[in-house]
Amino acid sequence: MAFSISKYSHPSAAPMADTDNFKSKKSRPSYLFENMAQASGCLIGRVGTLLNPTPLKDDVLKNLFTFNDVLDIWLDDPRATGNKLEATSRIKHTAETRSKFLDLSDLDLNTSPPLGALKSHLISIDFSNNKLTEIPENLFPLKELVTINFRNNKLRVTQADVRDLIGGLEKLKSLILSNNTHVEKLPPLEDRVSVITSDQQGSDISGLPNSSFQKTLAVLTTDVNQPDFPSQLLESLQEDENLRSLYAKSAGVGEGYTVLEHTKLVLEGAAKWRSSVESDVVSVVNWKEWLVFLALHDIGKGLAKEMKYPQPVTSIKTKEDELTKTKEIICDVMKCLGTDKKTIDIFSALLAFDTQGLYLREEIGIEEAFDNIIEMASTAQVSLKQMYGLLESFHKIDAASYPFLLDRIFKEGASNLMHSEKNQQLVDNLRGYITKAEEGEDIFKMLTEQARKTVPSEERIAALIQENSEKLPAYPVVT
Repeated sequence: MAFSISKYSHPSAAPMADTDNFKSKKSRPSYLFENMAQASGCLIGRVGTLLNPTPLKDDVLKNLFTFNDVLDIWLDDPRATGNKLEATSRIKHTAETRSKFLDLSDLDLNTSPPLGALKSHLISIDFSNNKLTEIPENLFPLKELVTINFRNNKLRVTQADVRDLIGGLEKLKSLILSNNTHVEKLPPLEDRVSVITSDQQGSDISGLPNSSFQKTLAVLTTDVNQPDFPSQLLESLQEDENLRSLYAKSAGVGEGYTVLEHTKLVLEGAAKWRSSVESDVVSVVNWKEWLVFLALHDIGKGLAKEMKYPQPVTSIKTKEDELTKTKEIICDVMKCLGTDKKTIDIFSALLAFDTQGLYLREEIGIEEAFDNIIEMASTAQVSLKQMYGLLESFHKIDAASYPFLLDRIFKEGASNLMHSEKNQQLVDNLRGYITKAEEGEDIFKMLTEQARKTVPSEERIAALIQENSEKLPAYPVVT
């Protein structure tokens, strides 16, 4: 599906059914040319000369002028149908304002209009609810595209079509193909791209629909170190009406916060105390992914509260339901954002248990906390140390967003966040347990290998373990 240019300078110069255009594919309108020389040729073909009595000094305006004329030719082409006037208006507005988003949805278009003037800045295009029958060739020059929505068209899409599009658009993260005439079953694709082929894929019990999350994807292309990145991220997620309604629900806490209000405080805390947790976080995920997780970390909380369990708000049962609801929604949203499966698995594991909170409140002991961390690390496919570092970082930032907890269980510095002496002792004990366990795993492997090289018998292995018993953890290590 490589981009190709018609050999004719104007639609009237050749029959519209010419099959040489765009390789050997079926006939296409020949208006899909977008550089200045071709546009000039088209205008000469229409009016005999290119009239421009006032030379345009600005190259951008000059290119825009040429592009506008190409749009006029598309408007005149009888084979291009749909609400072309509205489409042209939207495209011109996007070009003039240099907007990163183009909404061409609900226009009954059977072909894509010219898009060349947008190639330097367009990152998202919505073709949903039209009558397109093929993936448009003129998308390939739009190298900045991050998301494309083809939902509810008449496309017939092959595996090769999808591979070509992903290969040609290296920044693409989300491709929505649901509710079309035919989409071939796709083999495993690159983790960087989320390809949605049915309306059932990625749906969840909250009714959250598959969405391109266009503005969120745009925010994710910006510098995570900018001070306004967290607020822009949170604002962009609320463009989805389902997420917006979930953010508006009560967080069910004594302060009376909504989920949105609490989330804002968490993101502010992540910026304020970044130096306290960053090393533990970035050993597992990048900081941008971490902020997306924090922006969604309580998104299912209101749903769980509304289920009206007889248990109090702080009960383990209610907390488990909050985590379950949130985990389902986070997985759906991150798939739409093109997050890779490994990262989604890590965040899913992080929401499996309220381990740190229960442990620091001494509602569970060190052995049960350790068991939970083993299970979480196994799901996430990371080390015990990495899993606990991420878990502790999450609890710190989340709990410190509540003023009464900040005063009671933390010691706050200018840019540092430390546990109270009591909690620090508990944390140190659990970290020591984990370190001993990981050292023990290494010793077990070493001793087993040594025994196999010398006396490959269970008796010899048992003897070696007995000889080194002081180096092994008192608690059994699960491998």
